[in-house]
Amino acid sequence: MSALNRGFVFYLLLVLVGACFRSLTAQGQELSAFQSAEIVKTVSIEIGVAAGGEDLDEPIALDLGLGFPFWLHPLGRTSGTELPFGAVPKIGTESHAIRAGEHGTFTFEIEGQVGLDELHTTEQLLSNVHVSDISRIGFTSKGARGWSIASYKISINGKPFMANGKVVANARQLQATARARLAELIRELTPQEMVLRDLQDFAMTGLATPSDREQLSALSAKIAPLLDERTRIERQLQGASPFFMESTFLPPWRRGNSIEKMKVTIITAPHSGAGSRNYVCFHVGGHKYLLGSPLNPMTAEYGVQEFDLDLRTAPLTVSDLRGFALGMLAQSAALGDCPDRWHPQRLRVEIDERLVYDSEENTIDRMSLSAIRIIPPAQRNSAGVVTSNQPIERETFLWKAGSGVGLDLVHGGTANLPAVDDPTFPQAEASDGEPANEIALTEDEEEEWYDPNAGPFPGEVTNITIWEPRLGHRWRHWFGGWQPGWGPGYDPGWGPGWSPGWGPSGPSLLELLLLGLLGNQGGLPNWVLPQPVGQPPQLNDIDFDFSHDQVRWNVTGDVSKVDHFVVDAIRIRPDLDIPFVGPISEPIHVDASSRSVLFSSLVSIPHIETKDEVSRQYVVFRVKMFPTDPALGVQQGLSQAMPRLGTHHAHIHPSPQFVYVPQGGVPAFEPISLGGEPELAGTAVWPTGEFAAHTGIVFAGLSPMQHHIVARALHDGDSISVDFNSGVFPEGSYRLIAFVGFNGAVEEPAEVNVSANLEVTSVANPALHLNYLAPLANAAASPSLPPSHLVPLIVDFNTANVGPGAMTLDIRFHFNHVHVDPKHPPMLVGLRVISM
Repeated sequence: MSALNRGFVFYLLLVLVGACFRSLTAQGQELSAFQSAEIVKTVSIEIGVAAGGEDLDEPIALDLGLGFPFWLHPLGRTSGTELPFGAVPKIGTESHAIRAGEHGTFTFEIEGQVGLDELHTTEQLLSNVHVSDISRIGFTSKGARGWSIASYKISINGKPFMANGKVVANARQLQATARARLAELIRELTPQEMVLRDLQDFAMTGLATPSDREQLSALSAKIAPLLDERTRIERQLQGASPFFMESTFLPPWRRGNSIEKMKVTIITAPHSGAGSRNYVCFHVGGHKYLLGSPLNPMTAEYGVQEFDLDLRTAPLTVSDLRGFALGMLAQSAALGDCPDRWHPQRLRVEIDERLVYDSEENTIDRMSLSAIRIIPPAQRNSAGVVTSNQPIERETFLWKAGSGVGLDLVHGGTANLPAVDDPTFPQAEASDGEPANEIALTEDEEEEWYDPNAGPFPGEVTNITIWEPRLGHRWRHWFGGWQPGWGPGYDPGWGPGWSPGWGPSGPSLLELLLLGLLGNQGGLPNWVLPQPVGQPPQLNDIDFDFSHDQVRWNVTGDVSKVDHFVVDAIRIRPDLDIPFVGPISEPIHVDASSRSVLFSSLVSIPHIETKDEVSRQYVVFRVKMFPTDPALGVQQGLSQAMPRLGTHHAHIHPSPQFVYVPQGGVPAFEPISLGGEPELAGTAVWPTGEFAAHTGIVFAGLSPMQHHIVARALHDGDSISVDFNSGVFPEGSYRLIAFVGFNGAVEEPAEVNVSANLEVTSVANPALHLNYLAPLANAAASPSLPPSHLVPLIVDFNTANVGPGAMTLDIRFHFNHVHVDPKHPPMLVGLRVISM
């Protein structure tokens, strides 16, 4: 290199160093105007779109590392589109797009007029945020179009905070780079993960040598950063993590020990109206993390709900731990005229495997959680109009640990509800569009689960006795080995998933029917698809993960041949000849490198349905895989089906024995098999978890509140009786519902008649009882015919007819005239009791 060239290069280096120094100096001057403990009251962002590219017309959010996005609303959203979780500006551009070469400004404020923030999101999400909580400056978007960020300016509390006038961030190009990197990671990780799983499985046998354990430890440490990178990129491509981060932003206040892991555990109270499908978030200082959502509701039906906070997206240090709180924000869908109350009953927080907080160990917090209900600050009423909610002493937008909210800290005990004629008196919540039944409990019944100092709200009813109530020392066993009260010695005995074992003779009628039902694109549910060897790519293992709010799937084979995925949710009516009724969410496009989507990404399609219809419906998640080569054909698969209408909080459980009556013979009492399907030696009854019915629908063993029961007989004309029992029921209208079908695709003609007898008995006066009978359900299936629908078996009953007072239920199902198909016997699908 000549002296002239060397001098020119040296000059360029000086220019670059000078520019960086001036940038850092300017940043230092701007940040020096802030104290680390300064409370953030306003955040304003001006964003410029590069000229010569496309308009910015898709959703985009500012990410400050706080756990929630600042949506630059209404960019990319049309009128009526549901907003996902996050802060909404009060002031912003009125257009849904920023033209190339132009700017847009958005302001988020705790105070001031509501403006664009109709549901009052920013007031709660921006609360208790300190300047020191801000760990980064980034932008999140799926980046489907060719726009670029050219510049941005961020002001906090009216003062300049950070600016960059020379940004070069083309979202589509950056996401394409991320997809390429993810493909590399998948190719690199796949064989190592297989080895890791084998080592983990071997270690669990107890036969591993010290050398094996050392290899396991070394491999785990080696691939851990790669797994973290894969997760980060997957979230980036979903629009949940930044595609662009400001590399020159160096916050001087982010010091202290980083927290590696944080787990939050929630128990929701077991009474009607206690759960919620709104956005529920956990506050730790100024950081907020989403827990509950419309597709992952907070409910007692799921028992103990555990959440591992996403500290990759929103990192925490010890100095960020400024108290814990629980808050609620409304979803965009119409909810009703009464606030949707959530009643959390216990909060537990673990940091780096250590328990740091448990509300049950704090008398004030334990009593406060009994007393309060959390409501959203605003919501859409039944007409879709936004209405503001008015908190009272026992209803709050935000519950803070240690605050004693809901308690009378002067005189002791629980704060009183307003008078009945007071406009702020809490009205009974609506249930699926119908008013909840107000049922007065006796004092003894209230004390079964309510804190004696905090009685129920209007419309709240408990039917739960199988789960132990939240009172004093009787709940100390929770989290030390919690069991939902199966009964003495009961083991649900979930067995391995059902495998249809298709023969080599080609697709069956069931497969062909499913091909037709699932559209012209082809494809089968994941449980039909065989494991591929090599190429082409194969879609499989579609399921849902409630602990991480995700729909997940896997792809084997040559993943480079995948172009993208499309994901949606579908309604299923098992009692219809064509059970796939239609989608209940808008389809979303996902890039080829992703293997999951967040529940909150699926925007619900509004439907007007009666409660009777909803009680019969299930929902599945559908994933379609589109290849780069159209000749490969579109593959699609379905997750397991789960009920759309949650089971009632009363738990029904089978008796340990069933009665077998051979045709013309003597009844015999035999034990129910709790270890899964017995050998084919004779008659048997057993509960099962995930399984596939003869229709091809895979039903999930989602909750202990529902049952799948299989009954195998020996001869046509035999009868089998299975008893179920329940605990105390208050007065009200209920539905006992199940579907009759067969366990897997039958190999010979099969049929069964099933009847149900329900006896409701008064606890106070056992002589007072009523019997309810279900119409006979006749189910049949044949391998030579298209699959017949599942037959509903429904008993509607009203316990008020046996009241007043508590009731018990005794349910008996008779499988009559069972036609022999021992490998695929009849069964009851999704047996559960729901409140009507």
